[in-house]
Parts: sequence; C-alpha cells; structure tokens
Amino acid sequence: MALWNVNGEIVFREGALTLSPNEANGTIISRHFYNVPKSNVIGGFLTNNKGTFHTPSWLKVHPQTTLADIIQPKIKVEKPTKKLIFEFESSSSDKKYYVTVIDSKTIKCTCPGAWRSQGNCKHVKEVRVNLTK
Repeated sequence: MALWNVNGEIVFREGALTLSPNEANGTIISRHFYNVPKSNVIGGFLTNNKGTFHTPSWLKVHPQTTLADIIQPKIKVEKPTKKLIFEFESSSSDKKYYVTVIDSKTIKCTCPGAWRSQGNCKHVKEVRVNLTK
C-alpha cells in the first residue's frame, strides 16, 4: 500500500505502481510522503465531511494515508562547543578552583563563593570581563 505522486496528482495503489507504455511516456512519478511538524504524539487520522486529516498536525491528507506516509522532521542536535576551563588559586588556602565556560550564558565555578553568590563569584566575574575583551 503506497501513495504516489503522478504528475502532481496523489494516487493510491495496493502494490507497485504500474503504467502502460502510453501512460508512462513523459510521466513523472515519485513516492508521496506528507511532511508534518515534529510532535510528541505519533498521531492518527480523522475523517469527516470535509476530508481526511492527520492529527495532531491537522494536515489534509489522501483518504488512504497511513502513518507510513507521514514523515516528521528529525530534530537537529547541535554538537556541544568546546568548553573553556580557567584555573584560579584560592586567596585563603592552597586550593584551586575551576571556572568552566559552557556557552555565553552558562559559566560555572567550583569555589564556595559561587554557591553563596548564586553562581556569580569573583572568578566568574573575572572570566566574564576577560571574555568580553
């Protein structure tokens, strides 16, 4: 069972699409799929007096459309950027603290002051200043 695009017309065939030599001359044929927005619901179909619709996209489809004829776009996952790590020595002990820059909005520090200042310690402030230069 498949939907086919034959010269811009959507047709359904139970098996393979076959055309006579006279029909095939100059005919453009391709397998037809409906592209619908990404959804967290697989969906289904609703038929009423206005036609058949894919839900939840509410795209009007051929009456014999199945879920195999529906394509949802793949979510593009961007690779994480390289993290920047800065090392700071404690001013009151021999400990070292590390500031990690994940992106322009996410900067984290391992010092106790970061926890007390809700992530805005003196190390994070210094890194922000140096990154804007």
